[in-house]
Amino acid sequence: MIDVFRGLTITEVVLHHTTGMALRYLTPGTLSHDAVTVLNRTLHFAVPAFVFLSAVVLTRSLLRRFEPRRYFWRRLTRGGWPYLLWSALYMLWYVLSGQRPRRR
Repeated sequence: MIDVFRGLTITEVVLHHTTGMALRYLTPGTLSHDAVTVLNRTLHFAVPAFVFLSAVVLTRSLLRRFEPRRYFWRRLTRGGWPYLLWSALYMLWYVLSGQRPRRR
């Protein structure tokens, strides 16, 4: 059941971003623009869905073998360093692409 929910949320994210991009190219006031807008706004449940999914999976993981020290260490090593790495790369790209000037 978790995998079905995960698949639905992944599909929702793809559709949400696709319809968001399509809105840039459709003429406002047309039937296609209005239909894509309704679909795009309907698909705004992605973030709450992923937060809920993460809470369920992580809680299940913690309760399966209740060792808080091991659990939190694994969350830090498996989630913390990728978060820091990608945040740093994004900030670097943001500055190098000229979207934010360098501070002097």
